[in-house]
Amino acid sequence: KTMNAIRAQIPATADLKVLSTEDSGTLVFSRGSKVFVFLNNFAASNSDGSTYCGMALPAPKEGMEWVDALGGSELSTGSTGCVEFATTGPVVLVQKPVLATLQK
Repeated sequence: KTMNAIRAQIPATADLKVLSTEDSGTLVFSRGSKVFVFLNNFAASNSDGSTYCGMALPAPKEGMEWVDALGGSELSTGSTGCVEFATTGPVVLVQKPVLATLQK
């Protein structure tokens, strides 16, 4: 249900882009500039979460922030500029208004 709602917001003509990362065990792709999908082949029991280096997210639009539409995984960018999540599961980042995430 969630994925269909996200897909419905993306124009069918939006470019599919695969973003290269430094780890062959990770995959990041986007449709347009509104949705970024992060996948990996890390063990689910990995308590270190997942890190995606070698790519950068665009800055969110003013008043918006990137949030995980699937599970609310926290996004952080480490001091190395890598994108980091507390989970090894799939992450789908979308932009939501900052106030919407404060109301949760």
